Amino acid sequence: MTTASSDRTHQYQRWRSEAATSHWTWPAIALNGITLSLKHTKTRVLVLTSGTMMLTAVGLFYAISVLEALVGTEEAKGLYDFLHVILKIDISGITRLAEYRDILWRTTFLMVIKLQFVWVLLIVARIGAGLIANDLKSRALPIYFAKPVTPATYLLGKWAVVASFVAFVMLIPDLISLCLGAVLTGGPGTTGQILRLGADLLLSGVMVCVVSGAIILALSSIASDQRYVTVGWVAICVLPIFAQKIINDSLPPEATSGWLGCVSLYNDLTVATEWLLGIRKGLEATSLPVERFAQAFGRPIDPAKAATVLGVLTLTAVIFSWRRVVRYSRMAASA
Repeated sequence: MTTASSDRTHQYQRWRSEAATSHWTWPAIALNGITLSLKHTKTRVLVLTSGTMMLTAVGLFYAISVLEALVGTEEAKGLYDFLHVILKIDISGITRLAEYRDILWRTTFLMVIKLQFVWVLLIVARIGAGLIANDLKSRALPIYFAKPVTPATYLLGKWAVVASFVAFVMLIPDLISLCLGAVLTGGPGTTGQILRLGADLLLSGVMVCVVSGAIILALSSIASDQRYVTVGWVAICVLPIFAQKIINDSLPPEATSGWLGCVSLYNDLTVATEWLLGIRKGLEATSLPVERFAQAFGRPIDPAKAATVLGVLTLTAVIFSWRRVVRYSRMAASA
């Protein structure tokens, strides 16, 4: 046997290991989706610009700490007015601001999260629209389901891509701003208060990841053209806001405190976040008159009803996308 033939003989060997189970294929799907998405400049710009909200939150925490040191001086008046405009809470004349630090921090996060919803809208439209639609367009599903991939792992991997980018623009910046604010100013209070606030922010971020991921995957499973998916996502997020405004302008506040106040997805997420952070309850427990913080909230809405709407919407989206993907997997198996 010549040297060349000997090399060819030993070039390939039989692989004796066992194939990985389908339960752990979703991290590979998620990692591949995240890697491909980050190759686009616009995606990286969206992720990086979301850091401005983190800097905004830290700046407000610093302003609150400076105001505590300037209480009783002429310089404090400007900061009182500034925080009143930004947070919609009138704390002028209060000398023991340390007692209000926790609720002021929570209100700051609520204001920042409302702004971060814009980044969530854009990043989900850009990342999530083509997750299933592009696979349908390229007819890649038979390749997926020919491998040890089940509909559950496929959907979980695709959802993880959306959830990761929502965390990049919302959850992670919020947690980082909490840590930076605690280091620079001492935090909202005790260590227990910092940990509770961090847990509340985590729950709020996970809620947005679950809801937005479920909805965009359901939309992406409908059409093979991601442009239609993008339009559908924007319509679901934006159009109900105008419908909710029309309802609020037409009906008295007590009539929109229930189901009629839960038309908008944005409104439902805001109410649920406000409840998770305990802001309304916390402000009502202080000695501040109601008129001093009434502008910080919209119309009072039952958080249980808002959470119910979000839960039903998410569950419906999960079931719909599941049925669509199962159908595609069966078609791939019979092809």
